[in-house]
Amino acid sequence: MSWQAIGNAFGITRQAAFKRFGTISTTGIGEETMANPIIDLTSRTENIFEHLSKGDYGSVKSLMTFTCSRVLTKKKVMDVWDQVVADSGQFESCSNTTIQTSDGTNVVAQKLNQYLGPVCQG
Repeated sequence: MSWQAIGNAFGITRQAAFKRFGTISTTGIGEETMANPIIDLTSRTENIFEHLSKGDYGSVKSLMTFTCSRVLTKKKVMDVWDQVVADSGQFESCSNTTIQTSDGTNVVAQKLNQYLGPVCQG
C-alpha cells in the first residue's frame, strides 16, 4: 500500500503516516523498503486481549515502548480492563476481528469501496 492509502485509512497525511509507522531504507537503485517490520494489528490486538483476560499485564507491557508503559501503568490498564469486563462480561475469545476507524467504519470495507467504488459506479 502507498503511504497515501495508509494515511487516508487513519485520517492523516501520507507524511504523518510515514513518520508514525516506518522509515525507508534503500536496498538498491530506485528500490525502497520499510526498515521497520510491519505489525499485524489484528493479531496484536487479539494477543493483548488474551493476556489481559488472564491478568497478565507483564506480557502486555512487553509490547509497549518505555514511555508508553510509564503512562499506561498496570493499575490504569487493569482498571480499564476490569470496567470492560464489568460492562460486557468475561472475555471468551476473538473471532473475525476487524479494524475499524473511530466512526465505526470497517477499514477493509473502506479500502474496498475506495478502490472498487468507481468501477462499480461507472
